[in-house]
Amino acid sequence: MYNRNKGLKRQFQTEKWTALLTFGVLYIMVYYGRFFITYFVEEGQNSHFYSPDFPIYVHSVTFLSYAVGSFFMGRFADAVRQPVVLATVGAVVSLLANVGMMGNHDSQQLLLLLIVINGVFQSMIWVNGIQLVANWWKSKERPLSGGIVNFFSGIAHIPAFFLPRITFVQENGAFSTLEFLGIFVPCVIILIFFVRAVEKPERFGLSPYEEDDLLIASREKYLREEIQQKQKSPILFFLKNKKIWCWCMVAFFSSICRYGTLECIPKYYMAVGIIPYAKAEWFTDVVLPLGMAIGTLGITYFTGRKFGKNKGIMVAICAALAGTMISVFPMMPSVGIIRMGIFSSGFFLFGINGIIWIYAMDWGGRVYSATLAGILNCFAYIGAFLQKFLFSGIIERYNSEVSVFILMQFFCFILIGLMILASEKDTNIEVEEAA
Repeated sequence: MYNRNKGLKRQFQTEKWTALLTFGVLYIMVYYGRFFITYFVEEGQNSHFYSPDFPIYVHSVTFLSYAVGSFFMGRFADAVRQPVVLATVGAVVSLLANVGMMGNHDSQQLLLLLIVINGVFQSMIWVNGIQLVANWWKSKERPLSGGIVNFFSGIAHIPAFFLPRITFVQENGAFSTLEFLGIFVPCVIILIFFVRAVEKPERFGLSPYEEDDLLIASREKYLREEIQQKQKSPILFFLKNKKIWCWCMVAFFSSICRYGTLECIPKYYMAVGIIPYAKAEWFTDVVLPLGMAIGTLGITYFTGRKFGKNKGIMVAICAALAGTMISVFPMMPSVGIIRMGIFSSGFFLFGINGIIWIYAMDWGGRVYSATLAGILNCFAYIGAFLQKFLFSGIIERYNSEVSVFILMQFFCFILIGLMILASEKDTNIEVEEAA
């Protein structure tokens, strides 16, 4: 009996790590698709396929489709409860949409439709991945698993930056495809995830884990008995809670700052002549993601271990440090110092991102983690959508890129204030209070 129990425990550990790592690799597909769209449109503009205003439409449609898709796909994921199947479907349809873009250069309307399909089905991947992690990793282990899955999300920018450039080769003004890298490799990744990842321990004949945290266990029981079994709306339940609204605003403002950093800071340094245009993409698509990946891994793990009952404290600290870095950007004199500054900004801003998803899993548990992740992701992508218009409008009004840094600092102060409101004592709110 002892050997059997030991074998089952080892098997449980193997399967939960397999689910985590195969999903992390799969999620690189999301950023591959996103960079694919950006690069495809840039190349199309260079070849005069598309109008000058078309990138604005692409930006809007891309992020709004992610936002709307996340909101509804999160609830759909918790209703179906097949995270491996749904994440696979999302990845396959997204890849097919990318393939469809390869053969379309003439119709802007068709391309926008493919981008909507790509965005909606990509949004299935993340919410189902959150549900998958919650199914296998109990709350005290989620600082590690959440940090790792967010590490993949951050580091995904780097291969996703290079792959579309390798996939497309221009020959006499027409695009040809290196199918091995562009299609075959993603197909292999999807297949490995589908074959090896398992939805939950019960599917493998294993017993589900017992939640050690009594508060989270009681919340799971409440959600199952009072919301799920009585067929009440989990979306309404979550949106009635004021502290969850604080976390939605954290997702919103941190996303504005993160995507603003991606777009605006390199443009500022190009404008003042410190960074040449050829190097700007390396700062946004290599240096910043490296800081994001390392930051979210370390900060998420540290927050869960040291601030498990009050995660908002670490969000406020990260916001303060990110705001400090942003405030000194205009004073950075050399490329080396700028590189460290951009790395540090990614480190602290994306560290906040990792904490958000730990919060979604702890609050939604194994019952509604995907639903809450979808709500939070919706607000994050609305922020990503708005930042382009907000920052470009500020620059146009005041004729100065420095105004963007000031506005970002203001948003970081808002993040600190939100966490003061949400962190009176315990961001993991008592079930009775939530009810």
